[in-house]
Amino acid sequence: MEENLPEGFVGVHIGAGQHSEARTNLYLEICAAACQAGTDVLRGGGSAVEAAARATIVLEDAGETNAGFGSNLTESGTVEMDAGLMDGSSLLFGAVGAISGVKNPILVARKLVEEQGKGLLPLGRVPPGFLVGEGAKEWAVRHNIQTIKTENLISDKAAKLYRHYKKKLDAYKLSMQAATIKRKREVGRGAGGREGGGNCLANIQNCKRLKQAADIIDVNDQVRSNDGATKLLDGNSTITSGDGCDDTCERLVDSERDSTSDTEDDHDIQDYDDGVGDTVGVVVLDRAGNVASTVSSGGIALKQPGRVGQASCFGCGCWAQKPIILGSNSTAVSTTGCGEHLVRTFLARECGEALAGSNQPLQELQRVMKERFAESEFLSGVPEKLGGAICMQYDKESCQGEFLWTHTTASMGIGFQSTCEEDATVKMSRLPHSAQQGTTILVEAVPFHTNPE
Repeated sequence: MEENLPEGFVGVHIGAGQHSEARTNLYLEICAAACQAGTDVLRGGGSAVEAAARATIVLEDAGETNAGFGSNLTESGTVEMDAGLMDGSSLLFGAVGAISGVKNPILVARKLVEEQGKGLLPLGRVPPGFLVGEGAKEWAVRHNIQTIKTENLISDKAAKLYRHYKKKLDAYKLSMQAATIKRKREVGRGAGGREGGGNCLANIQNCKRLKQAADIIDVNDQVRSNDGATKLLDGNSTITSGDGCDDTCERLVDSERDSTSDTEDDHDIQDYDDGVGDTVGVVVLDRAGNVASTVSSGGIALKQPGRVGQASCFGCGCWAQKPIILGSNSTAVSTTGCGEHLVRTFLARECGEALAGSNQPLQELQRVMKERFAESEFLSGVPEKLGGAICMQYDKESCQGEFLWTHTTASMGIGFQSTCEEDATVKMSRLPHSAQQGTTILVEAVPFHTNPE
């Protein structure tokens, strides 16, 4: 490696949500490992895109995050993953949505960026930038990206959480079915009625699955989510009032389990289900001054098969740009939270473009989170806007940068490391105990420089 090159920088997040104290160290260790993987690539002369993808692979392979192995399961019990990558130098974006059977979806997103950079396909066709479902998997196979049996993407934790919440959902549906039949019976009785209606209701009420009265949920219950992140720090911070979705996890064994196994699963849920947001992500500055960002997600728990979240959508899950006009900054952003809310607000692009032209990044990020997310007209009527992001701003002329993180959730796991540092700095960022999740915005920042030591 040549001497006197500027230093590189890697920042990661492992989801926003409600991280349990008991699992915090585990989440932080994953963040540290991802930072180390990214900085190792940069020290070896790798690009921002290469480093971002490598760090994301660590997060996807961890098994404790809602990305890659360990992703949330759909309502049908299948794995469908989203991922996106943006190269700040070329401004190209690649993404996959609802893809299954691929070990690391971020590699497909990266390959889509690379192929777009080669220009038009034969007969003047425009290369794809966003692929979904089986078509995305077929494209990945043609480009020699590692595939895997879908069942091998399901972690034990994911399977237990799926069974736990699917049981509740099934019980709820049955209770609604019983209530509907009861109403029809009462209407029929008022109109003279028909014989046999009572027997139908009795059969449903005697159904074995409806016996789980304690598991019936009401409309106020929430399915919770699982993601998550060694040295503490004190950064600049600001907290203000705002406004503010979560997600879950993963692996099916048998759909029918005996009551003893169900009891064991319910006990394990207390350890696993700490309510973490739906994505992991990375921002990178390489030693040539180029930036890139990634995002990867298993999506919301018990989601409708075919649903695609912000990780796959341009300007919503990740953003990276070089200086567009004279005097502006390079920026990179990766978001986490309720995908539908992040899509409707274009949060990644809003943060990235605002930071590109600001000399007060902390205050500017606070403004964006408040005006463009918490108080966004596109989320009017949404009682809780839960989301977060990691952001990087860099001025190549001064070799000065700022790494920022923000969230409206109770907590968010983050990590960052420069190529001149042996170890990553990791932190479980938490709202003050007095703050209310979804109505408070936390923004923190730490400066960094890239001058060679």
